[in-house]
This record gives sequence, C-alpha cells and structure tokens, in this order.
Amino acid sequence: MQRDKKESFKRLITHFWERKIEFVPRELALPLDINLIVTIVGPRRAGKTYRLFQLASELWQKVAKEHVVYISFEDERLMPLQIEDGERLLEAYYEIFPEGVKALPYFLLDEIQELPGWSKFLRRIHEEKRAIIYVTGSSSKLLSREVATELRGRTLSFPLYPFSFREYLCWHGFKIADLNHLLYSEKKFTIKKLFNDYLIYGGFPEIFNKDPVFKIQILQDYFNLIFYKDLVERFNIINTFLMKDLMRYLTHNFSRLFSVRKYHAFMSSKGVRTGKNTIFEYLDHLEEINFVRLIPLFSFSLKRQLVNPRKVYIIDTGLITATAFPWEENKGYYLENIVFIELVRRGWEVFYYKTKEGLEVDFLLWRNGKVCGLIQVAQSLASKDTLEREKKALFSAMPELGINKAIIITEDEKLVLKEDRFYIDVQPIWLWLIT
Repeated sequence: MQRDKKESFKRLITHFWERKIEFVPRELALPLDINLIVTIVGPRRAGKTYRLFQLASELWQKVAKEHVVYISFEDERLMPLQIEDGERLLEAYYEIFPEGVKALPYFLLDEIQELPGWSKFLRRIHEEKRAIIYVTGSSSKLLSREVATELRGRTLSFPLYPFSFREYLCWHGFKIADLNHLLYSEKKFTIKKLFNDYLIYGGFPEIFNKDPVFKIQILQDYFNLIFYKDLVERFNIINTFLMKDLMRYLTHNFSRLFSVRKYHAFMSSKGVRTGKNTIFEYLDHLEEINFVRLIPLFSFSLKRQLVNPRKVYIIDTGLITATAFPWEENKGYYLENIVFIELVRRGWEVFYYKTKEGLEVDFLLWRNGKVCGLIQVAQSLASKDTLEREKKALFSAMPELGINKAIIITEDEKLVLKEDRFYIDVQPIWLWLIT
C-alpha cells in the first residue's frame, strides 16, 4: 500500500510538470518568497485551484518546473488518505528529483483538509525548511480561523472572491490599455452590456459561458451546497428550517439594514420559536463561510456600533438572482452590493455612516486608523429629489469627518458636484470598477 501510494504521488507530480495548464489571470497577488505558509481562503467555486495553477506559472518564470509540486488531495487516485501520506509525498518527490533535498521546493497543496493530520505535517516541513508552502481548503471543512489556529502564527491568509468585473472582462478577452479614453470609445457599449450580465449573474467562473437558464440552475446548486455542506453538515445545524429561512431572508433584503430583534419578532409572528442567540450564532456561521458580510455603523463608541443594526451584503450577486425576487426590482441594491464586494477586494475596512442629522451614507472607508473616503450608491441622479438627498448626506458628512472629497456611484452618470471646499465625484459603476 505504501509503495502504491508513493507511485501515485509520483505520477501526479510528473503529470503536472508535463501538462499545459490554462487559467484566467486573477488579480490577487501572492508573495513568491515568504517565510510563512500561504493560505488561500474564500467561498467555494471562487477559483482557488486555478489561482494555484497561476501561481505555478508565475513560479516557473523564476525556477525550473521540478522545483514546483502541485497536489490535489481530493484526487481519487490518492484515496483513502492516511496520516503517513504527507511523508510519502515528500519521499516520492525526492525519489523523482533528488536535487530537491538540497533546494527549497514550492509545494502547492490543494484541498489540504483531506489529508489526516494536515496541520502537523505542514508545521513540521515548514519548521524543517523543507518547502515553501501554499495551501487551499474547502469552506465546508476548513475555515479561516481554523487555519490560523492549527498553524499557530505560521500562516498568512489571502482571501479569494468570485471574479471582479476587471477579471470578468479579462475572461472575455479585454485588455483595457487606456482607461482615460474609454468613455469615448466603441468598447464602452460592449463593456456596459457585459456589466449588465455581471451584475445579474455575478462572478463565479463556472457560469460564464453558460446559457442563462443553466446559470440560474448552477447558482441554485451552489446555494444548496452552501446550505447542506458548508452549514448543516459543517456546524451540525439542528434548526435547518431557521437556517434556510435566514439565508433566504438575507438574499431578499440585501444592501439593507438587518436587525436580529426585528427578524426574531418576524419569525415569532409566523409561529417559529427560536432564541436570539441562535440567530446570532447562525449569522456568525454565514459570515465564516463567506456567504454574507454584515457591516456596522461607524462610531468611535463600540457600544453604539453593537446596538445599531448592521447592513447585509451577499458575497456574489448571482446567489441573489438565483434565490430572490426579479433583479429589475432591486437594481439599485444590486449596484450597492457590487460596490461593497469590490471595496472588500481592495482591502478596505467598510462601515456605513449616519450624520448628526441622521442622514445615511452607504460606505465609510477606514484604513490605518483614519477615515479615507465616503461613497454613496444610487441607480440614477435624474430625479431632483434623489440628487438632493445623496448630495445632502455627503456634504453633511464630509465636514463632520474631516475629509473634502466623496464619491457617488451611479449606473451611467459622470459629473462633479462642488460646495465650498467639498467635492463629490459622480462616476458610472462600470468605469469605477475597472479603474
């Protein structure tokens, strides 16, 4: 058995060296030389495996192919996996490429959670300096906090989300060389059409070349996989009715404020008995598996943050389309959800804000201990009432927070608004997403 398993590792290693790997480049940057185990985390089907393929391609620009080892521990040819198989992998590699003993190879280990004793194996080869290690794991069996706990300060995690709009355009063959002229080029109309598709169906790569009917079916399957695998099985959910109802409630009320108290009262009115603590627990699980994000009100008072409702955003708009009402009725909310996901990709800590007059600003951006920006999202400013409402909120918030520039993102408008020393840059969302 040991010999057979070692031979299987050898075949998989050499097959990867010989194959032509194909991928759409992702913008998530990974360090190529770092004295930590690099972990790629994120929702299922976001493309973590293909990001490892991209990493292999990047590494082959600087080292020989034999210095890069890729293994998927979900490969059926390795089943059943045993705790000794980590060492068998090392032995197989050194037997194929003895020079690897003297070097520091790169190990790209996909679905690492399938290997029994994976954390002890990774800690050992890291401490013995036998490899530079990159790993991915399934959200149904391996959460970000568990990676950090198991690897005890030896890891650096990088989140990978479904495709951004820039990456989506890249998948469609776009190379946008001069964004300054895009507003006046023929490409604008094609990009706007592609954005509309992206807005509705989201950024999961498996759906990109599918018919709309199959896109919805695939996304519904994702939703069910998340429910059964990532939640019910993963966390041993007892009240499955409550969990599924909560998921659907959130996808029907995205980009809006969510109050546990009000949701609890709503469920009670339907005759469903549950505790508020259970709802809080289920919300934590939904955030842990990257299904939703809930952002708090910005305040220097932690108590004020905790007592106010949070705003709900779904990690991909395709999951909303597949499970909620027709998207046309919620287009403004879709735009806001897309903006939020992009802000998270860009590394911002995000809050919503209320002025002293009680006017709400959709997004407050925070970094390095200071407020860095304010963003409002509106489908259109054609209505005078809408324009005045969005302007008033931002022009009130800027002096309160000590900044003089803000942004309004709309479906297709571009202009600048000015009041005293304060500026608002109005941008079309499709252009904002690619700049």
